[in-house]
Amino acid sequence: MVIDGGVWKGAATRTVARRGQPGTGSTGLMIFGLLLALASALATNVAFLLKHRGAVLAPPVRARRPLGSAAGLFRSKWFAVGWMVAVVAWLLHVGALSLAPLSIVQAVMSGGIVFLAVLGERYFGFRLGRWQWVGLSITAAGLAVIGFTGGGATRPQRSSLAASMPCAPSTRLSQSGCQFPSRSACRSSRT
Repeated sequence: MVIDGGVWKGAATRTVARRGQPGTGSTGLMIFGLLLALASALATNVAFLLKHRGAVLAPPVRARRPLGSAAGLFRSKWFAVGWMVAVVAWLLHVGALSLAPLSIVQAVMSGGIVFLAVLGERYFGFRLGRWQWVGLSITAAGLAVIGFTGGGATRPQRSSLAASMPCAPSTRLSQSGCQFPSRSACRSSRT
């Protein structure tokens, strides 16, 4: 509330620029929100990988000693750094949600699985099989369809659901295929 000449000016007397309305300058803010979402997706998955590396190097977790196990995990520098990166990723996510629509931010965040696969294989020593890459490609294509057919900030969303329906079953199947190790990995673990 602002006092102007002894008169209170409240929300009823001032013009409020709303997110997504043309002419309010919100397009630039939305693009910045999408960049924050992309940075959050990247940071979230880097945090997962760092925490995994730290958990592998930490002493074993004991169910009978939860505080001692937690202390052991946080003594691992990789695990602690992973948590710090995760907090930054959360702050970026909150910032993205404040600037861009939830549906678009979450679609960008879902694309983080591609970051996880690429970073895990290139820098953290994980190996993905051919079918995992096929699944990631189908997932990325489905997310691209959602992004290209979404209404955005200035027009209502009408075609995204219809365009993504054919992609949904194949995406679900590919994601379930990404969760299971390849047959060769299972055979090598048995020997």
